[in-house]
Amino acid sequence: MANLYCSNHKICSLFDPPTEEPGGGSGRPIAIGEPLTIRYLHFRLHHRDGGKQQLMISTFAKAEERKGAAAEAINYYNPEARFSREGEFRLSDFGGQYYGHPLCYYTKSYLGESIRLTTKVMELDRMDRRLAAALRRAIATVAGLPISTSYVAYTALVQAGFSVAEKIIEVINRDDSIINSHSVDLHFDRANNRRLQPGRVVCIPDREDGEFLSTERWALSADNRLVDAQTGGEYADQSYFVLQVKAEENPLYEKFDYFQNVAELLEKTNRGGNPAEFIEYGIDLMKGYSDFRLIEQMEALALVSREPASRQRVAATFKLLSPLMQKIYETRAKELVGSAP
Repeated sequence: MANLYCSNHKICSLFDPPTEEPGGGSGRPIAIGEPLTIRYLHFRLHHRDGGKQQLMISTFAKAEERKGAAAEAINYYNPEARFSREGEFRLSDFGGQYYGHPLCYYTKSYLGESIRLTTKVMELDRMDRRLAAALRRAIATVAGLPISTSYVAYTALVQAGFSVAEKIIEVINRDDSIINSHSVDLHFDRANNRRLQPGRVVCIPDREDGEFLSTERWALSADNRLVDAQTGGEYADQSYFVLQVKAEENPLYEKFDYFQNVAELLEKTNRGGNPAEFIEYGIDLMKGYSDFRLIEQMEALALVSREPASRQRVAATFKLLSPLMQKIYETRAKELVGSAP
């Protein structure tokens, strides 16, 4: 699968060192202790048939070195996506009519870990009215961030019962893919790996990097379309999508990590009650657990080394603590880094 970097509209390899000066068109460089946002900019999808389709786009995002699969988050759900006669559907503006959120990954203080993303685009089976209504209600339960498929299953179970929840999961899990599990791993300051750097990344399933790097034919336009540099014609052989990586802070995204953790928790539990209340409870629970783990990491770093790189990582980790814990732990954090975090 092809994963390519765009530098000044030119397509190049993610394995190459950054070609733009820091602070250039791609924004400030990715750095430890700085915020990091990864979002979708554009989808150009091709379906074997035209007409109206039920469309779902989802993402698995993992930033920890662990074997377990990440929770699946729904980025877009449109029960009546209209593909052209040629089988084309374009998504660049998520709008307000259908459920959608472009966010793939966010942290307010990046720690240098590898970011692993997998994108799926599914054509869902036709559902009867009861099933479609249950799915819409489940997706609408939690707003503000991409909702996990485990939220959908849990909410449908509470609201409509086991049989409906089971059918919804069967529909979501059907292997009727427009894009089937396209993955890209981005690494910080690691040679011979795809580099995590600010800018745009174009992802083309079932193709190889070399097909696009062996020629200067292709470019990425200002409106995020993969085009022929000479004619301006858009790449139309198959589906592709474009990501943006940016060192950008957004306080509205700060629950992202907690949502991911609660999603994984929901996959392992089954309880009644109000799903929104349980999710908020789970977020509060994860905040406390996360604070504990982060303080544990900071103390471990201080024990291992007092080198500048370790102090920098301690300061970056401090930013991930909840506001209350930052106040409680501030004096100790200053001792660990030798200055104010």
